[in-house]
Amino acid sequence: MKKTLMLLMSMLIVLAFWGCSSGIVEPTPTVTPEITQTMAPGPTKEPTPTPTPEPTQAPITAKSITIGFVVRDNGSYEASAMMYGFLNTARTLGYTAVLLRYGEDGVNALDAVKMAHGNKCEYIAITNPTGTNDAAIKKAEELNIKVIVVDDKVDISGAIIANIAMDDSEYIKELCVATAQRMKERNLTSGWILVYGQGVSRYSTACKDIIAELYPEYGVVIYNQGTGTLDQEIEALSEYLYYNRQFGGLVAIGDECSRLARDAREKASARLSEDGAIDNPNPPAEFSNLPPVDESITNKISISIFGTGYNEDNIALLRSSGIYGLSIMPYYDLTVYAVMLIDNAVNEIPYQADTMVPWPIIRYDTIDRYVDLHNEVCELFGLIEQEEANENDNDGE
Repeated sequence: MKKTLMLLMSMLIVLAFWGCSSGIVEPTPTVTPEITQTMAPGPTKEPTPTPTPEPTQAPITAKSITIGFVVRDNGSYEASAMMYGFLNTARTLGYTAVLLRYGEDGVNALDAVKMAHGNKCEYIAITNPTGTNDAAIKKAEELNIKVIVVDDKVDISGAIIANIAMDDSEYIKELCVATAQRMKERNLTSGWILVYGQGVSRYSTACKDIIAELYPEYGVVIYNQGTGTLDQEIEALSEYLYYNRQFGGLVAIGDECSRLARDAREKASARLSEDGAIDNPNPPAEFSNLPPVDESITNKISISIFGTGYNEDNIALLRSSGIYGLSIMPYYDLTVYAVMLIDNAVNEIPYQADTMVPWPIIRYDTIDRYVDLHNEVCELFGLIEQEEANENDNDGE
């Protein structure tokens, strides 16, 4: 009941903000609803990813500084999660926050920055996909507004005081480490990790190096997904796993790869039970360079799968233990970091100007935390109604 009341209060606050003109949202800083944090579980051994910071509650009296978030509101979950993270954290820290949304009614990013100036914003966070908002950032500099660019990598110059970007490769290494840790928990003294997905060869060196450094008893093999149908790719992977049973873990890169890997594993295991063990008569040459594997590993197919991408299917796989972990893109975390950094700048606390935000890894015991956050974003920003409308349209076809 308490959670429901808090959610309703949060909805009323956000809806009240949308009553402002020109797509501007002005939250009431004296109201402090419950804040849901996305803490990345991450590996427990080195390298340890930086967790999402937890803002310290500000005094009831709000700060006099106004901050804004310039964002293209295209109705996506990604944009909504960033807006929610910005509002929640600003409110917790006691700032008056303004959403400066563009993309509709002829409003562009340059207009949004001008509106930020009109609302007396001293700091703004802004996205800058492929440099499309360079002019808006330049305008912010002319208006003496300090800028934090989120999501997109940029150089620190002019009005830009910091860049908070989403990690685009380290999460693969962290997944490999998490997989190795799971193999340790299973008391596997040997075994290999398969990194699977389309175009995963580019991660080969990084994954092999980190496992060789931290878990030299394990090896890493790269397997690029083919371009066949889903059934064809399941068949190809299951045959590979059946003939090469040295694997104790699998990292599936791609939103649909978790299901594919789970199905392939189960199919290979069923074949092993029916036909018995048959070794690969022509193992790949790279296998000879990998650590040896105990025979106890090859007598069965028992593989812990870590996947990527938040969707209902992957969450269901995680709940049913079809996969062991799930790495998701940290959209909410990006603006949590941004507001925390603004707070450091305001209080003249040293901060890291270039920050890479790690991808959280969801496990069974943390599912509800992320699902609740996802559902809150969808409900507060009307995404549930939009999804239901789309489903109804499809039903009519």
